[in-house]
Amino acid sequence: MLSKEQAAEQHLQARTFLLAAATKLEAETPLKTGRYWRQHTLRGQAWRVVPKDGGYVIYTEVESDAWQPRTASGRGYFAEKAKPVGPRTPEDMAAWRKAGSPVRWLAEADGHRLDLTSDNKPVAPHRPSYLTLNPNTEPPSVESRLTTGADPAAFVAMVRREAGFADGSANELMIGARYIGDQLAAPKSRAAVLRMLAGLSGVRSIGTVQDACDRKGVALAAPWVDRADGSAVEYQLILDPNTNHVLGDQMILKKAGKTGMRPGIRYDYTCTLSEGWTNETPSRD
Repeated sequence: MLSKEQAAEQHLQARTFLLAAATKLEAETPLKTGRYWRQHTLRGQAWRVVPKDGGYVIYTEVESDAWQPRTASGRGYFAEKAKPVGPRTPEDMAAWRKAGSPVRWLAEADGHRLDLTSDNKPVAPHRPSYLTLNPNTEPPSVESRLTTGADPAAFVAMVRREAGFADGSANELMIGARYIGDQLAAPKSRAAVLRMLAGLSGVRSIGTVQDACDRKGVALAAPWVDRADGSAVEYQLILDPNTNHVLGDQMILKKAGKTGMRPGIRYDYTCTLSEGWTNETPSRD
């Protein structure tokens, strides 16, 4: 655990970083619009193989590609692709080989158990690459996000109103990450959220980290959150030090509890691979 002096220093570093990022962001020019707002992301989750089969950790990952139309009358497109399942760390790789290098597992997380296979095939194997989205049933629309993101005060108020998985700074940092990561919002509105986050108690800068997609960024951490199973996690927001855009976020397990997973693992994560306006239309297989 950090001493009070260390925590205070890291908090000052976070505040300084966020305020500087807000000043830089305010000077940015709003993005030139196109036909679609495209966002490409990767989400991952850690699962513990049941103890009788080795007790090591494997990961599931889902890659998402969303194309939202600029106008309410347009139609968007969305695709998801499951990535291969398996262990990641040298320790878990060794335990997996010791167990005979299986390609099927019974694994558990958050009180749920799943049968997982290494190829992680979707339930519907002939699902098309891109599904057409109905703009009337797929909120929030690009137009609504542009509108709500135009007013800094209203934008910050939305962050403060939104509920999350826990109370306190961890909750506010996690929700704030979604809003500063929404590049459809005006730079001045996202800058206002950065300033709000700079005022949170307990938020610390923990320096340079490597995210789940092997990119380096500056990480801001919130106080640990105790979970019902006795474990504790630390929420980390990772920002690109050059652009101050959100690279992604992650939960780091700090106390094992009943999960059986060892402290230090990346419990879950999201990587923003790319986002921005495009005039192209996705090819549909």
